[in-house]
Amino acid sequence: PPPAGATESAAATASRHGARNQHRHRTFLRWVLAEGRFPSVVSTHGRHAPAVDVAGGGPRRIPVVVDVAGGRGENTLRLGVCHGVGCLLVDPRTAEADDGIVKCLFVHVVPRLPKRWADRVRKRFGHLYDKNRAAPSAVETTAAAAPIVDDAGQADDAVPHVRLPLGRDFPAVAALPARFSYDDITRRVNRTAGATAAPDAAAATATATPEDVLASILGGTSLYRPTLLLGLHADQPTEDIVSLGLAYDIPFAVV
Repeated sequence: PPPAGATESAAATASRHGARNQHRHRTFLRWVLAEGRFPSVVSTHGRHAPAVDVAGGGPRRIPVVVDVAGGRGENTLRLGVCHGVGCLLVDPRTAEADDGIVKCLFVHVVPRLPKRWADRVRKRFGHLYDKNRAAPSAVETTAAAAPIVDDAGQADDAVPHVRLPLGRDFPAVAALPARFSYDDITRRVNRTAGATAAPDAAAATATATPEDVLASILGGTSLYRPTLLLGLHADQPTEDIVSLGLAYDIPFAVV
């Protein structure tokens, strides 16, 4: 209880002290995925809008939710693994950190899943989790954990700099180590739109930076088609998410 003589506002603050928010990702995504809230979001589980990824007779594009400044990738993992929603984690800290994303799956996501689902995830991705690298936890796997094997963390050849932490056979979880900035992205999109076709497209792709790739995704010239910009405690990029969503007509959800 608050100390005697405390004001009403101080008492209210004391009663909230230590409030737990470890379920914030699950609560936020439950709101995002509510029926009809964001019809653009595509799920392979058939519970949401059908995958309409061909616009105007153009090339086939992969619909993805863009998780901005998603840190260790819990939103991305929950969307891709639990809900069948393709998600692209955009955070400069994800470079060469695929083992960190796999660790997040087994330390922060799997223990909070129903047992049947948790067993399925362990069976499919357990070989990617190396307990010798991860911090000690209470997570118990059904089989002995093995080091990360060669099929994990490979880049998507069609989109440079985009990595697939759970392997090529599970592209629903992808990561791009890029900075998310409205001014930078719009400048790159405008520069690309005003430029003539490159004489050597392969060379242009090889020299593209992660920020160039992100600009092509948001600008509509990439294999990926953004269906939603997601920001949970995104801090600095929060305003950029709103501005880019309005500029390129992409739905967004921020907290």
